Amino acid sequence: MMSERNRVVVGVDGSPGAEAAVAWALREARSMHCGVHLIHAYGDAYTDRAIEIYGQLPVPELSRVRSAALGIVERAADRAHELAPDVEVRIGAVGAPPVRALLAEAEHASRVVLGSRGLKAFGSAMLGSVGGAVAARASCPVVVVRGPAGMAEERPAVVVGVDASTKSA
Repeated sequence: MMSERNRVVVGVDGSPGAEAAVAWALREARSMHCGVHLIHAYGDAYTDRAIEIYGQLPVPELSRVRSAALGIVERAADRAHELAPDVEVRIGAVGAPPVRALLAEAEHASRVVLGSRGLKAFGSAMLGSVGGAVAARASCPVVVVRGPAGMAEERPAVVVGVDASTKSA
């Protein structure tokens, strides 16, 4: 059973970057002898909004949105069980904006793992808005897993950010 601060949280969205993050997190969880918690946050993006060029858009039924979110984490969990049947996997679909949901999960995690969209060459040096916001504010280490860089001459690298706080020591 997963205990406080003894789990790896993974944000999943069905993308190849999230799949890479799940695989990385499973290896990390196995080495730490803990479980993983896969979450998909569907947030407040599904509210009634008007977009000038389209006018008023229909609001999807919340039950359908939640069902789609559960489908995303269930597919990720199925893949996780294939890759690491010995690692405990929990899932959750959260009705909160992704950054807020991941920061809340970070309070109870040993690390948060996110995928990268793999923006190629110049773009791959930049974190996405969710990754950047979570990495800047999480209460635990954050790992952003990205695939190969865009150009063959680029070499893989590890970047570590620290600050002067005791948490970074």
